[in-house]
Amino acid sequence: MKTLNGYTGFRGLEAGACLLALSLTGWSQLVHEDEVFRSDEGAKPYSHLDFQNNPDNFQFAVIGDRTGGHRPGVFSAGMDVLNLLQPEFVMSVGDFIEGYVDGQDDNESVLKSQWAEMDERVGALDMPMFFVQGNHDVNFDPSEKVWFDRVGASRGYGHFVYKDVLFLMISTEDKPKQNVDAELRAKYDAIKAGELTDPEEIQQVIVELEHWAGKINISNAQVEYFEQVLASNPNVRWTIGFMHSPPWVQEDPGNFAKIESLLQDRPYTMFAGHTHTYNYTQRHGRDYIIMGMTGAGVQPTESLGNMDHVAWVTMTSDGPIISQILLNGVMDKQGADPALQDFLLYRPRDTTGTELAPGGADKSTESAH
Repeated sequence: MKTLNGYTGFRGLEAGACLLALSLTGWSQLVHEDEVFRSDEGAKPYSHLDFQNNPDNFQFAVIGDRTGGHRPGVFSAGMDVLNLLQPEFVMSVGDFIEGYVDGQDDNESVLKSQWAEMDERVGALDMPMFFVQGNHDVNFDPSEKVWFDRVGASRGYGHFVYKDVLFLMISTEDKPKQNVDAELRAKYDAIKAGELTDPEEIQQVIVELEHWAGKINISNAQVEYFEQVLASNPNVRWTIGFMHSPPWVQEDPGNFAKIESLLQDRPYTMFAGHTHTYNYTQRHGRDYIIMGMTGAGVQPTESLGNMDHVAWVTMTSDGPIISQILLNGVMDKQGADPALQDFLLYRPRDTTGTELAPGGADKSTESAH
């Protein structure tokens, strides 16, 4: 008997096990006891048998912002992509609805209508999604009340443990931010009404609004909550935090610094959103990721982080393996949309950065056909 990475092969028939069967051709087969894998004994048409099937490993996805100038159809396409990928669950970084309905008649009904639209989109998922507050979700009254009614709690933060990994859902909108100053609000209203049309002025207003909306509001009560959560889960194999506004890029990270201090003696990873532009950095020796978009408004920048995507996370015994999947990079069994023809072939680059043709030749010297 010999063992290949947990799979056991037997030379001969052993009573009761039925582990070595004769095929119709008379060839013996290498059969695992629970029949996960079987192969002809002696033939080795494989590189090795280190199957990536550790039962402690799992996969989940993370979506970016949906709103803040959402583009119709993109978020729904993201849900379709997730159903193709089949993660065990989906995490988020906030901004599910447009919100900011203060001044409208019956604004609570308007908010509930926006959430109903969102629920319809998320309802298409085969797997659960966990919600994190964004500034578009919780801002002016009664948005906080609507949120609390939906989640059945009187706080906008929480946690859960899945397969010995601790997930922190941190609220950077706790409590909702103070109303924007009257002058900036008037400019914003003028943009919505079509009265302010100068692109540079509009961009300046957007920058000022995002600066205001990105302020970090993490209450002392929230810090105390996570202090208790971490104390109750001291030996989990990893901790992963999710929030909307990324405190680590703000001049004043507020109470987030206290949460980081609580985490300093354990391995952890952080995800945020809000900026609509993907960014990766290391801080305190850990990965800090700002998600791009899953349908939100495109930022006026040519940054490579300006993309619609989902993050794909494989949790292993050594920590998370994180990749980014473009929404237009996943196809169903029918294959590619003709509109993507220019993006179907991967074009490598040489050591100088020169793009190579699919056959490996320098694209600059590629002859026309």
